[in-house]
This record gives sequence, structure tokens and C-alpha cells, in this order.
Amino acid sequence: MPKWNVLAVDDEPIILSIIEQLLKDEKYNVTTVDNAMFAWEMLSAPESSFNFVILDRIMPGIDGLELLRRIKADSRLKSLPVIMNPERFRRNK
Repeated sequence: MPKWNVLAVDDEPIILSIIEQLLKDEKYNVTTVDNAMFAWEMLSAPESSFNFVILDRIMPGIDGLELLRRIKADSRLKSLPVIMNPERFRRNK
């Protein structure tokens, strides 16, 4: 059975570690990055083969919503599933 390629994007190392520990097994290859700009470079590369993205909303520089806009505007990536954690929206409340 082929593994799914997952890209996890978050500026907090502990969150990336948790995601990686939860998903890294015989079903998933997990790649973690700590900023949206680097994630965009990886996603837009011709050899990109991610099956879905787990994305933080609030990050320095390009935030998660801007990365999501770029993904959905790209004809090759627009159908790529993206998961954003709703709890992360409440960080500043």
C-alpha cells in the first residue's frame, strides 16, 4: 500500500512534533516545515507530490491564510486538501 505524503506547516516546533508523532507510521510520510514561505516553495516545486497539508493559521511572514490562497489559486494545487486546526484561531482570545 502506498504511503500518503503529508506536509505539516507550523511555526511552533512542539505542534510539528505532535503532528509528526501522530501521523508517522506505515500509512504516512510526514514532512514538517516551520514557515509558510518554505512550504510554498515545496508545494510549487514541479516534483511536489503531497496528498494533503496540515496548516497553522497564525505564523510570522506569510500566514496560513495567504498560503491557502496561493494553493487554491494554483491550477495544479487547487484540489489539494488543506486542514487548519480551528483551535489555533482562538490563540489570541
